[in-house]
Amino acid sequence: MKLGAATLSGRVSPKCRKPGKARLQFSQDNKAFTTIRTVRLPNGATRCSTTFTAPTVLGPVILRTRLGSLSTKGLRLTVTEVVDLQIESFAFSAKTLRVKRWTTVVWTKNEPVNRTVTAMDSLDLEGTPTGLFNSGPIAGGRTFRHPLVTLGMFFYEGTSDRPDPTVHAEVIVQKIGRKRSPGVLPRSDDRGRARLGPDVNS
Repeated sequence: MKLGAATLSGRVSPKCRKPGKARLQFSQDNKAFTTIRTVRLPNGATRCSTTFTAPTVLGPVILRTRLGSLSTKGLRLTVTEVVDLQIESFAFSAKTLRVKRWTTVVWTKNEPVNRTVTAMDSLDLEGTPTGLFNSGPIAGGRTFRHPLVTLGMFFYEGTSDRPDPTVHAEVIVQKIGRKRSPGVLPRSDDRGRARLGPDVNS
């Protein structure tokens, strides 16, 4: 779930026997819940639907609806920010990208040639793929997205199926709500190991 407006709907069972209020709540630890939206339910209501703003926290959260002393089972979601990068003119649109943890980076290919986005252990021409993410060939106009979960600095390159130059860039994943001084960012180890989420091509 991205930061911004979202819609949640569901069935009310049994139906309301009198007017009531349903509270949409979220929690990061499944213990302390915060109400982010209150919905008025008329007498006889069988469905509940509301549009709300996603929590400003990033990462896993639990959503539930509470009606009186009753609560629905928690719905586990991950709140993310999305950053868009372009691949065009034989380059990535950002040579160095700084993002917060739980950000999803979306690369959009705007070149006529197929190009990959591959995590590497360095920016050197002799760098080795780390296996953290690899888009495979991305056709023109298509995208590749990858969620960044682990703090640190990660390198990646883009190669094409033609004798074009290989392009390089890096992404720095920072802790939410805390600024770090340049030069003290944690790095992945020499094999680039890190826990990252699933990749998506579209």
